[in-house]
Amino acid sequence: MTLISIKNSYLPLIMKLLIQNLVPQEMYDEAPRSQNLNIKIGNTTFQNLTDLKQFVASIIKNPKYELSVLNQTVDLSPEHSKFMSDLLSYHPRAQQKLKNYTKILLGSHQIGTKSTRCFFIEKNASFREDISYLKACDAAYDATAAEVSQYLLNDNQKLQGENILNFLVRLFKLYPLSLNHLSPILKEVFPHRRLDEDIQRVFLLNILKLTIKFEKIRTPVLDVCLEKLLQIDVEIKHSAKGYGRNDPNQEMAKKLDWLMLIFLDYLDYVFQITDRNKENCFGKIRERPTGKEESKEHIEKLLEVFFELLDIFQGNLLVTYQSKYVQYIFFYLCSHSEIYPQLMQHFLSRLITNIRTEEETKFVRVNSVHYLRSIMVRAKYIPFPIISKAMGYLIDYLKGYARISKKKAGKNHNEHDCLHFEKIELNASSKYRERLSENSAKQQESEFKQLFQKYDIFYYTAYAVAYIFSNNIEEYVSNNKYEDYNTFVAILLKYNSLFKTLKFFPISLISNFKTIHEKLKGNEQLLAFLNTELNVEEEFKESEYRGDVFLEEYLPFDANFLKMTQKVIIPGYHYFENEEEDAKGLMDILGEDNPQDDDKFLNGRMIYDTYDDESDNLSSFSKHETDVSNDNSRSQGNDKIIKRKNESLKTIEPQLEKRVKTSSAYQNGHRVKTGA
Repeated sequence: MTLISIKNSYLPLIMKLLIQNLVPQEMYDEAPRSQNLNIKIGNTTFQNLTDLKQFVASIIKNPKYELSVLNQTVDLSPEHSKFMSDLLSYHPRAQQKLKNYTKILLGSHQIGTKSTRCFFIEKNASFREDISYLKACDAAYDATAAEVSQYLLNDNQKLQGENILNFLVRLFKLYPLSLNHLSPILKEVFPHRRLDEDIQRVFLLNILKLTIKFEKIRTPVLDVCLEKLLQIDVEIKHSAKGYGRNDPNQEMAKKLDWLMLIFLDYLDYVFQITDRNKENCFGKIRERPTGKEESKEHIEKLLEVFFELLDIFQGNLLVTYQSKYVQYIFFYLCSHSEIYPQLMQHFLSRLITNIRTEEETKFVRVNSVHYLRSIMVRAKYIPFPIISKAMGYLIDYLKGYARISKKKAGKNHNEHDCLHFEKIELNASSKYRERLSENSAKQQESEFKQLFQKYDIFYYTAYAVAYIFSNNIEEYVSNNKYEDYNTFVAILLKYNSLFKTLKFFPISLISNFKTIHEKLKGNEQLLAFLNTELNVEEEFKESEYRGDVFLEEYLPFDANFLKMTQKVIIPGYHYFENEEEDAKGLMDILGEDNPQDDDKFLNGRMIYDTYDDESDNLSSFSKHETDVSNDNSRSQGNDKIIKRKNESLKTIEPQLEKRVKTSSAYQNGHRVKTGA
């Protein structure tokens, strides 16, 4: 059968069969290949990750390395030293740990009341530092497994997939109407989220390759792909920051991690970003044009792609309840502000436009506030002029919203009345208690609930502005930029009796805001309000009812990463070092070593508890003549951090990009993706 002879009625069936076969049928029948991934360290190949870890453990337990005294160290044999040097080069902090080292030693380490063996790096006679071999083993596995196409498919399967892609391209060109069937077919044949990760990865890789070969199908394909990633995302619990065996939640996290890594490689290829690799699973990344006209045309073409992604973001992520990981795709793309500052500006513009658009659904508007608040404090790559400009638009929106709301309320609110309404003298606590008895907590709750239902977008936006101010105050001080802050304070004071805004701020934010206000020597009236809120909260913890219980705390770009994609995100990410969760996450990402992890494996997870001469023999594993290059296996955690530029960039305008779409209305204003 030739393409010319295909009947229109057969097109959907033929397309479905072809797309289904982008994943070879034998992959559905065989055991997952990634579970037995060969890992090559130097000239030695191990059948899987367990074999690698057990071999290293056998070196540690080798009786020829006698350690009779605590903190004693011994030299490794030349063979073992060479092997460990190759292995530890994969460590997430190899660049720092192995810099100027002289030798790798085996020694004892005190953990609680017992000692355990571990490896040390010696840089001079007086400096030794422990290093985790488990982290190095895991990183070696990740580096090997990242080469998706090199091990998941054999040569015949790769050729078959390439032929199917070319056939589909010819089909689309000869039968343009066939494109109408693509989206529903993709949703039907896309591998179910419960299927093995290898199947998911091969399908995603091939279907994204199809968009490179035929760009007209890019939007529906990317839309379906991100929708499927979100379906996996919503099933993962927030605690899934790593992944372990026999844990469905962790397995889903691992699956999503791999799929997002492929998607990030796809963005690198399409946007010609070579910061991580010059070549990836989609091929060699082309150099960006340097000529003025060529660069202009190149940017315009990429903006079209980005606008398509923004529309997908609007129609998928912004209507999904608290996704955890998929949004980092957009964080990563915007992080290349030194190359493409327009991407970050258009992303912020879309969020601000959503907030200010009354016709948009309430859920999308509130979610846009969450995203804007989160990225403005977490992204290192947003320069201060852009932060200031965005804040100006938010404050202008609050001012206009408050003015209209006051007019609708039809009441005269003056500053003296609103100050008198809120200020409570603590030395007259009996009067306050009497007031509480007259207006029970239930009545307060009803009042705050009514206010929140009426003005929720105002409270969320005001909270976001205060939060961004509190996290960027040093920038405002160093740039002597106080106008927006003073305007925001004036709004809080002038319309306090109408909105009771401070009652809807969490106490922690009020405390931070007070510190900032004192530092700036700001308005004494607001300072009195802030002190009142803090003092009342302290004295009447049980009887005071606050409106902040209605505010949903969601920060899409909080430090909640997956194991492999986190290394791609971290260069542009700002950590709060004083927060425990951030500090722990940063330590994990940068590969801080914990000897207890290595000891746990040695004493609890090893299959071979006794030393075996053969297991310590490098020749017992297959050897190859060529070494595996480690160039692409190094962690991105220690790469050059993208420094924020304080010079002015192009002005961010809420209406700058004209492609804003009002998302479809869903039941209850949003949807949670849980389908197949």
